[in-house]
Amino acid sequence: MTSPDTAAHPTTISRTASRRPMRANATQADAWNGPEAANWAEASARPAPGDADLVGRLLDAAGIRCDEFVLDVGCGTGDATRAAARAADGVTALGVDLSRLMVDRAAEAAAHEGLTNVSFVAGDAQVHPFWEAAVDVVISHFGVMFFDDPTAAFANLARALRPKGRLAFVVPRTMELCDWSTRPLAALTGARPTPGTRPSQ
Repeated sequence: MTSPDTAAHPTTISRTASRRPMRANATQADAWNGPEAANWAEASARPAPGDADLVGRLLDAAGIRCDEFVLDVGCGTGDATRAAARAADGVTALGVDLSRLMVDRAAEAAAHEGLTNVSFVAGDAQVHPFWEAAVDVVISHFGVMFFDDPTAAFANLARALRPKGRLAFVVPRTMELCDWSTRPLAALTGARPTPGTRPSQ
């Protein structure tokens, strides 16, 4: 095994090369490896309005610098991962996602764009055996909100981060402040979510 301190390729921050990822979040893993993943993968060819702006803001917040190692959690089809790989000279980026289909699409897109400093792995970030203190920056574009156990997942990512490493992520606001929730509910029911409302209510 290569020491993370001297590693030059993103696969060295992962201690497994299994095609069957370790997983703790079985419900999400099943969902994102079935028809739902296929729908999202197909939709990725038609980016939603504002997505590029959010990725840009995410990378600005992350402050990626030359020669840094970036881990993208819940990378999906890899838009943010690939953007991170282009953010500065010498950057290496690794995307991890529960969905094998999404990860495969991400790798295809990277190859199509000629990116050689990015790679992808199917895995559950909550339990994936990353090398300790190997990552400079962790980013996530609507990924961390799917954690089954946020405390355990963030603890695992903290172990992967170097001292003074950075974490930046994008998630929706609470339901009553999020247009994704308020507008459909208002149109369908005439009601708006109130503080503390859960998506199933």
